[in-house]
Amino acid sequence: MDNANKLKLHVHVGGSVAAYVSDEVFKRNITVLSGNEIFARSVAEGCICYILAALRSLPIYLDTMKKDGWKCDDQYSYQGLLYKKFGMVGYGTISKYLCEMLKPFHVELLIYSSHEVKEENARMATLDEIFSTCDIISLHSAWNKKTEGMIKAGHLSKIKDGALLVNTARAPIIEEDALYAELRKGRFNAFFDVYYEEPLPMDSPLRSFDNVFLMPHSAGPTADMRNRVGVALLEDIKRFIKGEQCINVVTNEQASRMTIEKRGKK
Repeated sequence: MDNANKLKLHVHVGGSVAAYVSDEVFKRNITVLSGNEIFARSVAEGCICYILAALRSLPIYLDTMKKDGWKCDDQYSYQGLLYKKFGMVGYGTISKYLCEMLKPFHVELLIYSSHEVKEENARMATLDEIFSTCDIISLHSAWNKKTEGMIKAGHLSKIKDGALLVNTARAPIIEEDALYAELRKGRFNAFFDVYYEEPLPMDSPLRSFDNVFLMPHSAGPTADMRNRVGVALLEDIKRFIKGEQCINVVTNEQASRMTIEKRGKK
C-alpha cells in the first residue's frame, strides 16, 4: 500500500476478496469490486443440484441403469426436497440466494447465524436445534478463525438417521476426526464439495463411505458464469471511470466475513 498512492480501484474476478484486501484499503477509500454476487448465485444453484441428487439417489440410479439395466427391488427409498425441514448454517450472500431458490419447495427453513436474518420464509435457530431436528443441513459459513471447528462431535451425533448433510462452504468448519467417526456409522448421508486437503487424496476415508457423495469443489460458478462475471466487472470499471455508482462493490464489513482462500492441507 505504501507504493500504491494512486490506487483507486481494486477488481477481483473471483468471489472472496479476504486474502487480497485489508482494512487499509478501505481506509483509503479504494473501491473494491468482485464477482461475489454472481458467484454466490451460481453456488446456490449448485447446492440445490447436490441436494436433489442426493435425496433422489441420482448417482446410484445412474450407475445402476448403466450396469444392470433397471432399478433394483430395494431402490424405493429416494426422497424429495418438498416440505422438508431445512437447516442452514451461516447467512451470507449464497444463503440469501438459496433462501429464494428454496421457496417453491415449501421447506420449513431454520437459519443459524451471528448476524441478523431477514427472510420471511425462515426463522432463527441454534446449531443444536438444526442438527437434531432438520432433514437437510446445509453449511454456508465462511472459514476463518472464528468458525474453524465450529461443528463438533456433539453436533454431528445429533443428526437424525436418514438426514442429509451438505457442505459447499469449507471443510475446516467441521472437526475432521469427528466427521469421519460419525460417517462411519452410516446413519445419515452427506454430500461434500470441499475438503480438508484439495485435491482430495486418493486415500481419504471419504472415498470409502457408501453414504457420502463427492464433487471436486465445483458448486460454482459454472463455466458459463465466468464470462458473465468478467463482463459485469468490466461494466463496473466503465461506471467507475465515469463517476457512476458501481454494482459489484464489496464493503469492508462484507470482506471481513468472507473466507480466506487456501489450497492444500491447512
